Amino acid sequence: THIYQGVIEQLKSEGYKVELIFFHDVPNRKLRYYQMQADIFADMLTFGWFGANIREGMMLGKACVCYLRPEWLEQAREEIPEYIDELPVISATPDTIYQVLKDLIENPQKRVEIGRRSREFAVKWHSAVAGAKRLDGIYSELLKKKA
Repeated sequence: THIYQGVIEQLKSEGYKVELIFFHDVPNRKLRYYQMQADIFADMLTFGWFGANIREGMMLGKACVCYLRPEWLEQAREEIPEYIDELPVISATPDTIYQVLKDLIENPQKRVEIGRRSREFAVKWHSAVAGAKRLDGIYSELLKKKA
């Protein structure tokens, strides 16, 4: 959060109408309301991958930003190349987040396009139906090996 606070203050001082929304330990229904209001989801600039917040942002059709560790991208590419090829998440670090956010703020059509791709990606890879299909495939393979 401390990284974002400075970046948001800098953007505000430059005249951008931005607001940092951060939640911890709030009911899911309340969180969803605020997630719908957001234009950009940014999370985990140091870990190297994304979690539920970014997946939820993609499902809502939002532009999503987090740090994507290059070696983890390549490892995932080896296992599921089309997942990485289609991944619409924008990678940023604490050193690049200002420029990434500024670009997204100044280019609303870019945000819309990334949001559209994010929603398509999330439905394809992270929806309940997609998860059930993958689990069914894994389970079926395990049954074949046991037989």
